[in-house]
Amino acid sequence: DIRMVIVTSCTGFMMPSLTAHLINDLALPTSTVQLPIAQLGCVAGAAAINRANDFARLDARNHVLIVSLEFSSLCYQPDDTKLHAFISAALFGDAVSACVLRADDQAGGFKIKKTESYFLPKSEHYIKYDVKDTGFHFTLDKAVMNSIKDVAPVMERLNYES
Repeated sequence: DIRMVIVTSCTGFMMPSLTAHLINDLALPTSTVQLPIAQLGCVAGAAAINRANDFARLDARNHVLIVSLEFSSLCYQPDDTKLHAFISAALFGDAVSACVLRADDQAGGFKIKKTESYFLPKSEHYIKYDVKDTGFHFTLDKAVMNSIKDVAPVMERLNYES
């Protein structure tokens, strides 16, 4: 039984959140916990897994549905001829994925050994939306491609410790 629904997106905006629609459409209990996660970009899926893991570990019966969706085509601006617009259009596409996370040992699959968060300081300008009269314009700063050198030591430490 699903006790929590998490939805991640930075391109799909709606009110109420898709969590409410899923709870109704799937006839989930009215006590189902909702957690919409927005504007975390590429790390949203990892954040969803971290929060789902936190919730599932409280009670082995706490199964969590995670749905991640992106509709990057909504941000496509055919008149934007800047290089970052072409790169963004080539890198990011429309997609939806879902999984169920559970803390019990009743099902096979991946096991989460450890979770951790890391925020890359002063990186807010790397990936963002510019809101203009024509809609959302996705901007990708060229500094993002060099950020791996700052994140790699953290990833290596996490890999070594797990």
